[in-house]
Formats: sequence, C-alpha cells, structure tokens
Amino acid sequence: MKKQQFEEFTRGLFSKMSSVLRDKNNDYTALSTDAFANFEQAREYGVDPLVGLCVRMGDKVKRVQTFCKTKSLAVQDEHVEDAFEDIIGYCTIALAMVKERKNASVSTTHEA
Repeated sequence: MKKQQFEEFTRGLFSKMSSVLRDKNNDYTALSTDAFANFEQAREYGVDPLVGLCVRMGDKVKRVQTFCKTKSLAVQDEHVEDAFEDIIGYCTIALAMVKERKNASVSTTHEA
C-alpha cells in the first residue's frame, strides 16, 4: 500500500469509526446523558468501568489471536476486520475515559 492510499484509508476508517461510535453510544446509552453509562454499570459488580472496558477489549484481542492462529473465525457474520474496528472503538472510549478522569482530577485539585 502506498502512503497516499494509507492516508485515504485512515481518513475513511476514522470517519466511519466516528459514526459507528456515535450510533453505538446512542444505542447503549439512549436514556442517559452519560456517554459511558453502559460501562459505569461495571461498578455494580465492584469493577472499575475502565477495567470492564479493557476486559471487553481483551475479548476482541482473543478473537484476533484465534484468527491469526487458525486463519478463520467460526462466526461467519463477524470478520477479523470487525474485531479490529471494535478494538479501535474501545481504545477511543478508553482514551476519552482517561481524559475525563484527568480533567476531573485537575478540577478537584484546583477546587481544594
């Protein structure tokens, strides 16, 4: 792949991912204004939401590992590309969570 093709690929991918993340966020949190409401449910089980998110991401990584070892996946409707896109989505959400926590920490420090 040439550099220009790669740049076009990344622009298209991140545009697509932005739409997918928006739509999935709406589906999972439609009744809440909290973008992380579905991950916050992990607290009900004594699990930090970021840890819960990382567990979900780990499941996707395992699917990729299976594909790398076997060159196929048993679920025909979900391709390895879907798993990679899910990982990108989870990484994006994790970065947003980390940023929110840092901002909250800075706000709390300045208020004290």
